[in-house]
Amino acid sequence: MSRGAAHRLHSVDHAISPPRLLHQPFRSAVTRPSTSPCNVDSTALEHGIGTATPSRAREDDTMPASRLASTGRVGRSLVAQTPALIVATLALVLSAGGAAYASNQLSTRPQVTSTVTFHKLSLINGWASKNSTYGSGNPSVAIANGVVYLSGSMAQQTPTSSEFATLPLAYRPAHNMWLTVYTFGYTAGALYIGHNGTMEALSSGACGGGTLAQCFTSLASVSYPKSS
Repeated sequence: MSRGAAHRLHSVDHAISPPRLLHQPFRSAVTRPSTSPCNVDSTALEHGIGTATPSRAREDDTMPASRLASTGRVGRSLVAQTPALIVATLALVLSAGGAAYASNQLSTRPQVTSTVTFHKLSLINGWASKNSTYGSGNPSVAIANGVVYLSGSMAQQTPTSSEFATLPLAYRPAHNMWLTVYTFGYTAGALYIGHNGTMEALSSGACGGGTLAQCFTSLASVSYPKSS
């Protein structure tokens, strides 16, 4: 065989011979999910380096069990307290709203007169004021917001008539009235006020030559609506 033919045969043999196996172990790329605690460098693993870079772990993976349990208890506690907090808040809101409503109602209500002006009654039939003896004030009358007020005390020196005054038209009630009053000796008598203005002091008990009412009658604290 010539030298040239031998060279061609060697080239063909080399071309069809199977490749030599690499003695380096096979490394495949590794893919990790995004939730893995490590980021793996696949290129490094293919070259046999085998390095991995730790990534930030989730808080639940690194939190101690005691802390997790405590956090769970706190969450459950807040959930349990939520209805109470809601009720307290509603109560506060309703309380504030109720206070505002009451304030508004008070501001719109008519103001009650704190003081009234009294006018002396003109006594008749021998009746006279007992203010000088008892300091109770003279028999007087006043009106405020449709309510009539009486005050003072009186007596009849010589008993004759139970009628002691005629009530002015502005203070007369719409109907005849009988009211309880204090009379002599810690007793109770009656005050008659007619719709025509007639005023009488009455009592069933005797005092001297007259009645307990004629010995002493107080008009203190007597009041009535003019429409009565």
